[in-house]
Amino acid sequence: MDIVLAGWDRGVYAWRYPGTFLASGMVWPMFRHDNWHTGYATFPVLTSVDTLPGDGGPPAPVAPKRSSLAQNRPNPFNPVTSIGFTVAGTGPQPVRIWIFDVRGRLVATPVSRPFDPGYYELRWDGRDRAGREVASGVYYYRAAIGPATFARKMVLLR
Repeated sequence: MDIVLAGWDRGVYAWRYPGTFLASGMVWPMFRHDNWHTGYATFPVLTSVDTLPGDGGPPAPVAPKRSSLAQNRPNPFNPVTSIGFTVAGTGPQPVRIWIFDVRGRLVATPVSRPFDPGYYELRWDGRDRAGREVASGVYYYRAAIGPATFARKMVLLR
């Protein structure tokens, strides 16, 4: 879903919300930024800004300057969480995201493919590679995005 807004500064702004529209799950600016009051400002994502007509047309898309891995939302979660990540570069970059339990055992690999530069979100439903629900507890997720690596911690409460 895209939201387009004409601002008082005479600019046109567009935000992209990954996924499908669910009224109960939409994130709108509010106290501490989102429905879960996390305070993280990683969503929504401003994807383009247009300029006034007649000045050369719309600007070319700008690739992110660096890759990143956001903290999952909500955290703790039950039964689904969303993990955002940004891919930088001039072309497709290999992206792998792994989820581990506290003992370091691999639980799932929800992403393992190249992505074009931009912002993406994946949803993890608390299931392992075989499709079984995992137990409540602390889990770690690690991402390799191009040459960069990141790690974060999340908590599943069933």
